[in-house]
Amino acid sequence: MSKMLISKNFVKSLLLVEILKDTTEDTPKNTTQILEEFKVRWEKIFPDSQDDEGTLTQTTIIRHVNDLKNSGIYDIRTHKNKKLGYYNATGFVNGRNFIFTPEEFAVIAMALFRTPSISLPETQKILAKFENLVDTLGKSFHYLLKQQVKHCKGFLRKAEHDTGITLREILQSIIYGKKIRFKLYDPAYSFLKNSAPQCLKLKKNLGIRDKIFTVSPYNVSWDNDECYLIAYDQKTDTAERRRLSHFKISQIANVKMTDEEIVPIEEISEIARYSQSSGTFSWNQYQIEHLNMAHDNSELLNFTIYFKEEFLPKFLSCFGLNAKYEKISNRSATEKMKFQAVITVPESEGIYQWLMQNSCEVKVVSPKKLRENLIERHIQALKDLKAA
Repeated sequence: MSKMLISKNFVKSLLLVEILKDTTEDTPKNTTQILEEFKVRWEKIFPDSQDDEGTLTQTTIIRHVNDLKNSGIYDIRTHKNKKLGYYNATGFVNGRNFIFTPEEFAVIAMALFRTPSISLPETQKILAKFENLVDTLGKSFHYLLKQQVKHCKGFLRKAEHDTGITLREILQSIIYGKKIRFKLYDPAYSFLKNSAPQCLKLKKNLGIRDKIFTVSPYNVSWDNDECYLIAYDQKTDTAERRRLSHFKISQIANVKMTDEEIVPIEEISEIARYSQSSGTFSWNQYQIEHLNMAHDNSELLNFTIYFKEEFLPKFLSCFGLNAKYEKISNRSATEKMKFQAVITVPESEGIYQWLMQNSCEVKVVSPKKLRENLIERHIQALKDLKAA
């Protein structure tokens, strides 16, 4: 190959460009890494060359970086941590790269396919926008991208109505600190074709009026493929406290921002438990303790559970990597339950759903009331199964 290449200096420049081209802010290359990679590539092209022919200096690298930047062909930048070296910022806008990698697109596409909160037309519209935002790495991946958008189907109970406008109004209300007013689709009809007319007709026949909510919106959260609004509804107040409420975005209709200021979140009773050292509300901790985003007036309780060793990753995924657990002492080699933990969550429908769903891997030790309620649920489930 070396006999076919006349200008070794030109090849040297091309190799340097090739090495820098594939870097990103997350994967920069310093001078040492560039020199090592250059040497390997040079020797493959010119296996019989003299050592001095394939040398590259730091001065050459700096000069080439400046030339690439000034030429406008590539935007090679020095990393903010200068020890990490350089990276290719081509395609960055205001310091952010708008080009998605194939794997990034795949993750987002899978999430959009799964969620029932985003309608089928909205999902297809969002995925179609990726065509100009994904680094397709050639025609093959571009074809795959087009096929994924083309064959996206709403098999997973996609919301019939668009939720983008609803989300925009909610987010805008959160930003401006204003209450919102909305009504909810009936959950039994929100995923059917022409669900709104069907629901209205049914309510009219039954003489049921639409239930209107006026709430203070605080946050939008994601759980079990659903998008939720977390807000304060004054109608849920008890004599003891104010609590937060959860609403599925896919069921919210006709949302409007009002002129009324929200109730400051500092006035919500739960603020003390979920306040961080900085004084801000810990939405992460709040969501961890509200399994399946279930909510009611249940008090927080401490539950002791035993679970199998293979369940540990799922336990940490559910309650966070900082969740405390320990091995159970004095257990026989045949005992399946290896770990124990104390979780603090409300005694809501969410905890019962979670325990029943994981009944083969998790055992409830205390409190006694929870154990008894759980046993009754399993007995009833078994009766229903036998009667089916």
